Amino acid sequence: MIQQPLGANLVRRLPFLLLLLLSSVTAHWEPSATAGSLVPNAYIIQIDSSSTSTLVKRGLALGDLVDAVLGQVSDAGVDFTLRQQYAGGSDMFQGASIRVSDGVLPSDLLAIDGVQRVWPVRKHSRPVYPLTPDGAGGYGGGSPITAAQLLGGAFPASKPLTKRATSSYATDTFGPHVQTGVNATHAAGNLGAGQLVCMIDSGLYPRSFSVSDLKADRVTNSSGIDYTNPLLGGCFGPGCHVSVGYDLVGDNYTGENTPQPDSDPYASCDPHGTHVSGIVGALTNQYGFSGVAPEANLGMFRVLQAYIMAMKAGCTVINMSINGPSGWLANTPTELMVDVAAAQGIFTVACVGNEGAEGLFYAEQPSSSVTGTAAASVGVRDLPAYNASLSGFGNFPYLSAGPFNVSSYSNFRVYFTSTNISTLNDACSPLNPATTPSNLAAYVVFVQRGTCTFATKQANVAAAGGCVLFFQSPDELHLLCFTLSPPDRKYLIIYNSPNSSQEVFLTSAASSNLYALATMRHSDGVNVLNYYNNPDNRLLLRFPAGSSLVAGVVDSIQGGIIASVKQAQSSSSLLTTCILTRSTSTYGPTLDLFGQPSLAAPGVNILSTYPMSSGGIYILSGTSMASPFIAGSAAVLLAARASDKLTVAQLKGLLSTTAQRFERSLSPGSPYTTVPLQGGGVWSPIWIAQLASDSPTISSQA
Repeated sequence: MIQQPLGANLVRRLPFLLLLLLSSVTAHWEPSATAGSLVPNAYIIQIDSSSTSTLVKRGLALGDLVDAVLGQVSDAGVDFTLRQQYAGGSDMFQGASIRVSDGVLPSDLLAIDGVQRVWPVRKHSRPVYPLTPDGAGGYGGGSPITAAQLLGGAFPASKPLTKRATSSYATDTFGPHVQTGVNATHAAGNLGAGQLVCMIDSGLYPRSFSVSDLKADRVTNSSGIDYTNPLLGGCFGPGCHVSVGYDLVGDNYTGENTPQPDSDPYASCDPHGTHVSGIVGALTNQYGFSGVAPEANLGMFRVLQAYIMAMKAGCTVINMSINGPSGWLANTPTELMVDVAAAQGIFTVACVGNEGAEGLFYAEQPSSSVTGTAAASVGVRDLPAYNASLSGFGNFPYLSAGPFNVSSYSNFRVYFTSTNISTLNDACSPLNPATTPSNLAAYVVFVQRGTCTFATKQANVAAAGGCVLFFQSPDELHLLCFTLSPPDRKYLIIYNSPNSSQEVFLTSAASSNLYALATMRHSDGVNVLNYYNNPDNRLLLRFPAGSSLVAGVVDSIQGGIIASVKQAQSSSSLLTTCILTRSTSTYGPTLDLFGQPSLAAPGVNILSTYPMSSGGIYILSGTSMASPFIAGSAAVLLAARASDKLTVAQLKGLLSTTAQRFERSLSPGSPYTTVPLQGGGVWSPIWIAQLASDSPTISSQA
């Protein structure tokens, strides 16, 4: 390809630049790394392994180049400790990560023969999804669960756990799949068979086990990416659903201490990687959800060297739900690795991050690479929900990762701490014993959201003997709470108001000792309140056991658009400070005007797999969830068009040009969302069947 001069590139991109300057969003011109994001005195050096390299001309073998350059670093009087060596081959990254003594500058290292580039070592973080002012969102989870419990007794009789029959995906009704058309590709039998989708994230659960161990409840686990989860196949290695991986740093790695690698890609950091993996490849189950590419095999690797190992392992698609500040193209080692992988035909997807509040030009890496695909996030249209039954009035959906573990024959009375929806400080103080039933056991108690945090409301209702369910008034969310017998089994559900900025899912506050939480939409909560206000009604609420997801529980607030979150500028328990509304998906483009993101996918309120120690399934939000959705879609498209041998550029072009543009809001007549926020639009895999059969002419340019 002919390289155009910088001036020509600027002229070609001038219309796009003018469009950005006319935007109402404030530009963020200089996303610089903070001191906390860099490892002190640590650098990654790239070795020049080209044919013009002085060391190559001397006849040094490729495998000796790194050692030779490190020897020259030492000969130059630089005292260093080797942290990691990268020797991937002539067509991969050659270099090392070293820690030097105080006073050594990058320019000192660049002056050494054979050193091509030098970067400070950065700590890569997983994008953090912003919390609401009253504490909704973020990580959480339920109580430890066994594989037998997670599968509802339908536990397989042989190891390893096997993939389900193709026909079991033919009636896919999972909300994000229906929203984008993945259900149609599943119905056509396109499930990603023959592809290997690898995550570069935080690791997998290490222990080997037998089926008898699982049946006897002898498998335990800390938080992290957990392949003992039967929805991810239940095992690791050849023949398993999670078939390849490696941990290059160890479970206790901070970015600054000495790595402790091992051959099992487990990390106890958090559940992020488990959730990401399930979005790609979760097997069908009784809950009613699955991955985008459930017949693809999965892999898990950790950190920069992981990219080299992932390529050597034969990964066809790589997902990176991690990011860090960058701004410019090809400015970090990770971005270069994305380009190296693309040259070998390996497709990479990376999330753009959740920093919409930064405005334009806050591109993050590795999603800012030219050959990679950058994923933005939109809300799901159909929320994860299960039915509760109200005697005489039918079913009402409550929003939860899984159905409440309550006997189908348990009936609960309903109690509202306030029937006035204008009361926004409901349950912000201890409940009044003079007006509260003396025994809230066997009641479902409703409390309104507002003024104080969810944690405060949970604690006050739980202290009065109740469990909790939230719902919303015209301006705020409401809280419902009820208690079971025995009294320590307490549950929470929430239903929303018409003016709320988003539907939310909750995790029990540690201080409240609640057993389970859920939420409910405003319209459903108001219906219950109307029935409750009729003195002739004696309401009984029941939660059918073994429920599957209910289809068509629509998010009428942010379903299908870029989500925004109202965020307080204070950590106070009373919400008296300024509230800002921010986009949860990062804007592009890069500082050199390269378009980002490439396209969007569902990433808000996504149900997926979770560590067994935290309930096995859970709902998370962020571009970290959108990225594996696109990675799974890429695997399905590669499998459907295997005979076409699509290049990375062609695949990226197909994904972005067949995406569907979407509006800024759900209001009638709303304008379309700006390109720097949505890219090509929401990916619509419903095109896969047509693309597979028609084999249209496609551009070789991404």
